[in-house]
Amino acid sequence: MNGKLSRSNLEGFIAYCRESSALIERASERSHSLIESFKQVSVDQSSDRRCEFDLLDIVSHTVSTLRPMLRTTSHKVEIDIPEGIIIDSFPGPLEQIITNLITNSITHAFPDREAGTMRICARHTEHHFTVSFEDDGVGISDDIKLRIFDPFFTTRAGLGGSGIGMYTVYNLVTTLYGGTIEIDGRLGRGAKIIAKFPIVQRKAA
Repeated sequence: MNGKLSRSNLEGFIAYCRESSALIERASERSHSLIESFKQVSVDQSSDRRCEFDLLDIVSHTVSTLRPMLRTTSHKVEIDIPEGIIIDSFPGPLEQIITNLITNSITHAFPDREAGTMRICARHTEHHFTVSFEDDGVGISDDIKLRIFDPFFTTRAGLGGSGIGMYTVYNLVTTLYGGTIEIDGRLGRGAKIIAKFPIVQRKAA
């Protein structure tokens, strides 16, 4: 060793530093995204006002706010909800649930297709209403179904997936609304998520 730094070693060190900086930047961006997601859940659970609202109005409004994103794709969202389903509850978190479900499908359901269809349906009884969301995408394997509501679980690690979207949906449905949620679907047969809520909210946000 003569104490001199070769050009190749210097270039290798610079490349290593750049790669390390990029990794740190991506990790920081992901952490920021997760923190913002948790903050949003907290805001929705604590500050949203309870009121009476028409379910069709809330779902239609939510889909309308997503039109700019949908216009960048050829995917479409169909709504099958009768008028007059009046809910006494918290509309804001329900909007977030619909937004997360649509975003999740766009991200995961159509990897090899330019045009897919998502459908939101709702029906009600005297005490409960049920919202089903389904797509005609690639479907869900059994092992993913077992973990889809786990925090930080994503099939797109390193590709922008935070693993928090479906976890947020699960928490809002079961904890805030006191409802239930289940998922159905098979590989090649699309996915369907069914959430059941009380018509009249019985617990404070």
